[in-house]
Amino acid sequence: MNVFVQLADALIKENKIDSAIRVLDRCIEVIPEENVPYDESAHNIATLYFSLGEIEKAKKIASGVLDNYIANIDWMLRLKPLHREQVVSSIDRNFYMYYDLIRSSFQYDNAFIQPYSDQFNLLYEKFQSGIPNGARN
Repeated sequence: MNVFVQLADALIKENKIDSAIRVLDRCIEVIPEENVPYDESAHNIATLYFSLGEIEKAKKIASGVLDNYIANIDWMLRLKPLHREQVVSSIDRNFYMYYDLIRSSFQYDNAFIQPYSDQFNLLYEKFQSGIPNGARN
């Protein structure tokens, strides 16, 4: 996906917007979510779609990416404190990327992103409080 993102970004810099959209569309066509779940690698695709005005396409990708961040964070927060300490950098990375996508999405569709923002706040509060979310081994 990164190759498609780099190409689309270069096309945007050359003001070839239609070509950039076609590149992103092709990426989604050849690497569908059914085969490769949207994770951090699709993050930039959603961001580029938003910036190109392709809001519905962006929201579809962003939903998958954000759901993935939520699942990752929730799982890591459920770990017992000792095990959670071992993955704290992964937790931080997922929170950072989650927040970044929320921040960049707000300007395009506040109603779409608000529930994700609320979920982010709940997860971050659990993380900050150190209270396990159903801690397990």
